[in-house]
Amino acid sequence: LFGFLGGVISGRGQGENPDSLKTAIEQMPEDTTRVRALLQLSKIYLNSEAKEALPYAMLARDLSARLEYEKGSALAYKYIGNAFYLRSMYVEAMENWRQSLSYFEKLNDIAGIANIQSNIGAIYQNQGNESKALEFLFNSLRNSEQIGDQFRIASALINIGSVYQHKTATYDKAIQYYLRALPMSEKLQDNDQIGSIVLNIGEIYQVRGNIDSALYYFKKAEQAFQSTVDISSVYIDIGKVYELKKEYPIAQRYHQQAYD
Repeated sequence: LFGFLGGVISGRGQGENPDSLKTAIEQMPEDTTRVRALLQLSKIYLNSEAKEALPYAMLARDLSARLEYEKGSALAYKYIGNAFYLRSMYVEAMENWRQSLSYFEKLNDIAGIANIQSNIGAIYQNQGNESKALEFLFNSLRNSEQIGDQFRIASALINIGSVYQHKTATYDKAIQYYLRALPMSEKLQDNDQIGSIVLNIGEIYQVRGNIDSALYYFKKAEQAFQSTVDISSVYIDIGKVYELKKEYPIAQRYHQQAYD
């Protein structure tokens, strides 16, 4: 089951050199420019090593507090939460995201509010609290729709679908929300979202014994997740389907690819 934590990892900033940014930060005065640079450095590390992101986000938090720079505080608490979440430290992530949410609410930053609501919903989902997860996710969806943010709308729809996927009785609802998100994600050309959606739909069809439909969606996931770390799990799923179809040589080939 793939959920989608919108905003925790951003592809932007991956190509930047953290060492050169660190050198630049050392020359900066203690103002909002320094805060933004610290946040950018934290974001770079969130894409590679979450533990390294934490101290820079904390420095940005402390400087923002001294400067009374609320946007900086909102983002700093968000990135601190992101770093904890990526290390599976959910209590700490929740504490910091709630702080972030309070700042975004003060700023009336609807996009920021929607982002954090979706992330908090993901934690409640991980904890098995489906009613609280759906409360935050539907609030995130409404806020995202209010500002027409297609990425956030799709993220909320995916996460709502993944909550419903936890129970066989609500599989149809899960598919409904996934299929609402899919055309948005395709329009955005967001392969992470596309892959998450079609893989989850494929898993539902596989559990239901509809192996041809499962294979159709797993093949779409294979296209979306090419050259990513998630491709191995897709190969395993496809191999299992071919086993069910008694096409063992093809199944073996996919299982081998998963471990190559």
